[in-house]
Formats: sequence, structure tokens, C-alpha cells
Amino acid sequence: MSIDRNTRDELSVAAKSAGAGIEAAQATALGSIYYGLVYGETAADDVDYLLALYGHMYFWTRIEGHPWQYEGSYDARVCIPPMPSQLYRAWGLSLATGAPSTPRAKCDGRAAAD
Repeated sequence: MSIDRNTRDELSVAAKSAGAGIEAAQATALGSIYYGLVYGETAADDVDYLLALYGHMYFWTRIEGHPWQYEGSYDARVCIPPMPSQLYRAWGLSLATGAPSTPRAKCDGRAAAD
């Protein structure tokens, strides 16, 4: 998937529609973007995951055929977005703040950084 201007605009609209601050929209233009697709049983079950790093971790999902859904902003010192750990490994992201073998907990629901 190409993260082009149109995709960045869709992410920004989703964040604004969810009531997120300007930082989430800025993250799509100025941050580092990580994208992953997890295939489901059928194409209708496929889920796109997108993470933008720009101060905090800004997280979106999209179910095949639907618009992007902004899932919130996360502080990796507290917890990480609830996405498949295989994506973090595929992206080469290590989010441990303690010993190298200490993974960060996944957040339940939205984090308080919005």
C-alpha cells in the first residue's frame, strides 16, 4: 500500500472525526508511518493497521471496504496500541523501556494522550 496524500488525508479526517487533536493529523504528514495488513478468513475479514510515530504513537485500523478508524494516541512508556505483535516485529520496532526482554503491555481501549 502506498501512503500517498489521499491516504494521509483519509487518516487525518478519521482522526478529526474521532475528536483527536491536531497532533494526530500532523503525525500523518510529519511522522514515521508503519503499515501492515493482516489477512482474515475472507477478504471481508482483512484488517489494515497503521501506526504513525510523532511524539506519541497514533493508531488507525481499517476493515476491508470501510474507511479508516482512528483508534487513539498512545504513550509507549505506559502501553502500546493493541495490534498483532507480529507487526511490531515485522517493522523492527522494539518498544521495551526496561530490560530488552520486557515487552510493553498492550492498552485496553484508548490511551489518554488525545
